Amino acid sequence: MTPILFRNVTVVDGTGEPPYRGEVLIEGNRIQAISRTAGALSAPGAEVIDGGGAALMPGMVEAHAHPSFANTSDLASLGDIPPEEHTLLTMKHVRVLLDHGFTSILSAASAKPRLDVVIRNAINAGEIPGPRMLAASPEMTVTGGLGDVRLHHLHRESFALIADGPDEFRRAARHFVREGVDTLKINPSGDEFVPSTCSAIRRWTRSSRRPGSGRSS
Repeated sequence: MTPILFRNVTVVDGTGEPPYRGEVLIEGNRIQAISRTAGALSAPGAEVIDGGGAALMPGMVEAHAHPSFANTSDLASLGDIPPEEHTLLTMKHVRVLLDHGFTSILSAASAKPRLDVVIRNAINAGEIPGPRMLAASPEMTVTGGLGDVRLHHLHRESFALIADGPDEFRRAARHFVREGVDTLKINPSGDEFVPSTCSAIRRWTRSSRRPGSGRSS
């Protein structure tokens, strides 16, 4: 792999130190050298890039991403997007995140059961561009809880999976773990979400070695 030498860049090294002008030499996927002195670094056959004084910094981490959520204020509408179009939309979103400097993301919920998993696997296989990604389950909630957006006068499924009681939550969690998620998303909000359900979820996330994340209001 051809070495890359960045000259005339403002180095932001992520340590908290003030940015400084310098040069950075990359070989393969490793930073081999950083210099504050212009012209101090060289490598035979290297591709030289003049940064024009722009910032050169480590990739950012998005700790609460929703790559499969469309730009909408109506979360119920996420369920109306056909899976094929939704996959393409999510591919676009992870590319946008990567292009804006995010090299790792933690998904905080998927809009469909396998959508995050499919996108994560495609990124890891080098089939599509995107940041490193931890795939999430859809939100799990109780009847009448946060995320239950069903309407009685319409046959419309909620974008959140509805489960009532410890047994149904354990079953839902086992289903998502089987599909390969990295994290489980729970909405422990409202009087409908009883302590016994929370306890069951905590035990299951520990035994399955899958971290859980929550949303409440």
